[in-house]
Amino acid sequence: MCIRDSFKAWQKALCQVIVAMIFTVIYQHEGFQMGFGNSQLGWLYGLSIIFWMVGFSNAVNLTDGLDGLVSGLGIISFLAYFIIALVGINNPGYPEIALFCLAMIGTLAGFFPFNHKPAKIFMGDMGSLAIGASLAAVSLLLHHEWSLLVIGIVYVCETASVMLQVASFKLTGKRIFKMSPIHHHFEMCGWSEWKIDIVFWLVGLVAAVIA
Repeated sequence: MCIRDSFKAWQKALCQVIVAMIFTVIYQHEGFQMGFGNSQLGWLYGLSIIFWMVGFSNAVNLTDGLDGLVSGLGIISFLAYFIIALVGINNPGYPEIALFCLAMIGTLAGFFPFNHKPAKIFMGDMGSLAIGASLAAVSLLLHHEWSLLVIGIVYVCETASVMLQVASFKLTGKRIFKMSPIHHHFEMCGWSEWKIDIVFWLVGLVAAVIA
């Protein structure tokens, strides 16, 4: 049975913004620090939260184009934040965040055997968007927002490849990559899905260690 996606692009975007706004209201109500890292942004931080969550939820969604790619990267990303939470375990809320990360790792690890090539179960937008938003939320709650740019370097590169491809084609009529997101470029260069997965997982692992 095939269930068609009943949501249009603008409806998905609206839902993402609404969820991010709800998170922002709760975040502010609980009195969390209103700034990225050591910078104080005041009310602008609310807009930053929405941009951060919507941006990374879509970044992970763009990455979800090969069997097992996002489930493997998700395990690595949440493992990195689990360790960060353990390091600051004495801070209020950190034990709960560590437990959430551990739950996500277990969930993705249980899902992975059914999602790697050849996939029997697909993640879909519901899964990838939720994972991206969860990673953004965890980085915010741990006050390690900028670390997500390193830990999530693969998601960032995937998104950047799409933006560069679109900009180049509109401005010059030429494409930078054979296809975007960039994992499809390597696929069209002759790389197998397993090779792309493994290379991208290794990049994500190295980035997580650096972070």
